[in-house]
Amino acid sequence: MRVPMRVWTAALMMVIGGAVSAVAAPLPSVVSLDYCADQYVLALADREQILAVSPAAGAEYSYMAERARGLPRVRPTAEAVLMLAPDIVVRQWGGGFGAPEVLGRFGIPVAQIGDDVSLDEARASLMAIGAALGQ
Repeated sequence: MRVPMRVWTAALMMVIGGAVSAVAAPLPSVVSLDYCADQYVLALADREQILAVSPAAGAEYSYMAERARGLPRVRPTAEAVLMLAPDIVVRQWGGGFGAPEVLGRFGIPVAQIGDDVSLDEARASLMAIGAALGQ
């Protein structure tokens, strides 16, 4: 059976269009505000996405200390984060109680990690942070 040229052309355009749209959507830049958030960001984000991690990212007790090596550190303050202008901030407790609201006023969304007490909750957090990072 012979396939008409217009069908091949349409299929090729869909493939090319899909490849172009995948390339055209860059992954969001991210700042991590505390030790717990560092572990998620360092495990899930591409290195090029990471603008900065918390001062604790390279501590000897950090599971991801090696991956944090060479990355900029940021104090968990609104002023320090705003200077970096990330697309998203990941935190569990860093930045203080009002951090999500303060950063939100400047158009920076905050992906909040919960106090997970079960494997299901931990999996949900992992999936949510991964999705927020485009991973």
